[in-house]
Amino acid sequence: MKEPERPGERPRPRVRKVTTAILKAESDVEKPKTPPNRPRRQPTGPLEDLSAVLSQKVVGQPAATRVIVPNIQMFQAGLAPEGRPVGVFLLLGPTGTGKTKTIEALADVLHGSEKNVLKVDCGEFQMEHEVAKLIGAPPGYLGHRETQPMLTQQKLNAVTSEKCGLSLVLFDEIEKAAPSMNRLLLGVLDKGLLRLGDNSTVNFEKSLVFLTSNLGAREMMKEINPEFGFQSVKATDRTDLTNKLQGIGLNAVRKRFSRWAAGRLALATA
Repeated sequence: MKEPERPGERPRPRVRKVTTAILKAESDVEKPKTPPNRPRRQPTGPLEDLSAVLSQKVVGQPAATRVIVPNIQMFQAGLAPEGRPVGVFLLLGPTGTGKTKTIEALADVLHGSEKNVLKVDCGEFQMEHEVAKLIGAPPGYLGHRETQPMLTQQKLNAVTSEKCGLSLVLFDEIEKAAPSMNRLLLGVLDKGLLRLGDNSTVNFEKSLVFLTSNLGAREMMKEINPEFGFQSVKATDRTDLTNKLQGIGLNAVRKRFSRWAAGRLALATA
């Protein structure tokens, strides 16, 4: 029976009882579990990511990638050696094998653009007096103030980006350069410094220096594509071919450069 309302008392609102059947049913539902035998995927490190990206951009250069990537990883970890460049690499191989493309792809990965490379065409410095265009004329010479050197600290910093503070410097076809230019590079390889004509210095401690060359290219092509004739055809192992090409390139480098300079280069055949 409905109770009679008392005078002066407000009617109380009716409160519905919430059933807990739905809540209980939701709590009783078991969540899906991961199978115990299913292996968990391990996160890949930045070294593996960089190697994978470079392999996608440049096909057929695993040897160069294996040599270059660890030096970049050391720089990112703050373990790069002081008083010298982060890495100095000599890329050998015939024309069209992707030596320059490898460096441009690396610039695209690190800085977001293939143009972030300070490139020096060594074919323009075949004469001794042309090296002055690289470092500038010293004071007292005619045109001292008008000659702007190609390698300055400002140009070196201009090829870096917010993503990475590592600058890439390319000396293309180093075998065509004059001997005086090779002597200048020895200071870069040894101390990471280059002294310009106005007595200012350029610091290469945060740089990757690349040298490309066609030294030994003719002998390499003979190993890759032997001449036709009456000879036994054998399936050449990939590892054996790589070792032969590296041996040919190393002998060519020792004939062209001094032993002191060759010992400071990381060789990679393209």
